[in-house]
Amino acid sequence: MFEFLPFGAMKFQNENHSAMSRVQQLAPEIQQICNISGTAGASIGILHKGKVLQKANFGFRNVAARTVPNYETIYGIGSITKAFVAAGVGKLIHEQKLTWTTPIKSIIPEWQNVDPAITNLTTIVDCLAHRIGLAGDYSFTFQGDGDALLPVDQLIPLLNAMYPASPFREQWIYSSWGYSLAGVIIERLSGQSVNDFLQQNVYKPLGMKVTTTQPKFPSEANIAEPYSSLEDGTPNHLKTRQVFKDTVFEAAASIFTNVDDMLLWASAIIDTQSSSLKETETILSGQIPMLPPSFRERSYAMGWIRTQLPGVVGLMGDNSMILPIKELPQLGDKSPSILAFYHQGLIVGYYSSIFLFPESQSAIIVLTNSIALCDAAEFIAQAYTQALFDFKDPTDYVDLARKASRRLVSIYEELGKTIEEQRKPNTLHHPLDAYTGRFWNKLHNFVLEVKRHATQPELLQFVFQGLDTQIYDLRHLANDTFEWILTLDQESKRGRYHTWEPEFYSITFIPDGSDVDALRWAANPVDFPSVEIFEREGKQADYLKENLKDFPEVKLW
Repeated sequence: MFEFLPFGAMKFQNENHSAMSRVQQLAPEIQQICNISGTAGASIGILHKGKVLQKANFGFRNVAARTVPNYETIYGIGSITKAFVAAGVGKLIHEQKLTWTTPIKSIIPEWQNVDPAITNLTTIVDCLAHRIGLAGDYSFTFQGDGDALLPVDQLIPLLNAMYPASPFREQWIYSSWGYSLAGVIIERLSGQSVNDFLQQNVYKPLGMKVTTTQPKFPSEANIAEPYSSLEDGTPNHLKTRQVFKDTVFEAAASIFTNVDDMLLWASAIIDTQSSSLKETETILSGQIPMLPPSFRERSYAMGWIRTQLPGVVGLMGDNSMILPIKELPQLGDKSPSILAFYHQGLIVGYYSSIFLFPESQSAIIVLTNSIALCDAAEFIAQAYTQALFDFKDPTDYVDLARKASRRLVSIYEELGKTIEEQRKPNTLHHPLDAYTGRFWNKLHNFVLEVKRHATQPELLQFVFQGLDTQIYDLRHLANDTFEWILTLDQESKRGRYHTWEPEFYSITFIPDGSDVDALRWAANPVDFPSVEIFEREGKQADYLKENLKDFPEVKLW
């Protein structure tokens, strides 16, 4: 006997069947994107019309063991953590422990930034919407190999001394510092750690089983191993998995989770009426416009980017830095307008991407286990988006991944050429021993130790924070300037984020006669044209101020 379904139900089933067919046909394309970019493995989850439409896995969670991922495989999701922290803040506001406009200095009295406006006016919304004006300068907190370089008690002193890269609330500047502050606020108002608070108020009520900011990795755990991609697209297994437990970025980028948990999370955000989450509509509301300007809406909410498609997406990830914005596709071009929320995540060994489409109760989750030659997770999410909604004139994301990967390789090649063009080997400089010693930043919480190379007497080495894992070769460039340029493969093997500003890789020593009193390093050349001064251990500040008169662009204090 046949069962006759109501017309609406039949239409719904047909729409879902068509959508499922389109996304299933993408499998070869997704595998190609992974192969081109050097992405070891990927796990995918897709919701449509409020139901799970598809789950899929590609590649390997462990390449050497040929172990494939599944829907329970755990990945790091980096900055997608921010949306969970925003949800935690929403819970505190629902409980009336603070308001969206409460000045954070009333909760963190030691908050005393060098800019009075930042000190007195910053609210939790400013923290969560990246509109404080503080840049994403992480040079003092991370330099590769998964190491945290500053203890958590240095967070507030570091931020207090940080000059804004833009006037307060003037523009969106992506930075994890606001979420670090949000973590402090959660802990002080709840009396719990960030992890315990989110476990009790976010993960557990939604039925999430493995999500955590403080992961443990027993040998039998279903964990995606971390990889980076070499120049030829080969996945390189990283020796260290980056974990942010008890660091300044636990509330900004520390969550490990899997596809099954993320589907529950996406469902809860989409279905605001039945979800246990609080203040979701406020959290998803636009707080500050994002660049570049757009005819349609493009703004940052709190842990989410709002975009009205058609439009360029992926604006907080590596793809938008590797390729000019004008070379990125207009997702949904020539198709009806759709409201989208998205975010990307990156930590060492993992890229991730999430898209939400509340009007159709749809979501796309992409978790990968590689810092690849491009942000493959983002391109995969966009490919699934255009298939899910049957966008007209679709983009060839295989070709785009190939183009972005080639561009990244060429960027590093050009970086090496730029450094070589500056090299003047016959210029005078001090004896190498004159440069050796310990050089401290202005807060005296970060040290660069310079020493003679252990086996190559013509070279120096320098060490971040005295750690054996943080040693880099230092080669003479010109006069009293030395460089520590890395190739793309060297960056990948050290588990470093991609950085290609030439100034970042040069160190200039500041002499006084036969002595060297300080060094200059452009720790954040993107946001600050000036440089950080590190004074030699034992030198007096007043003496240094007098001898730095030839460098007026430097703000020492």
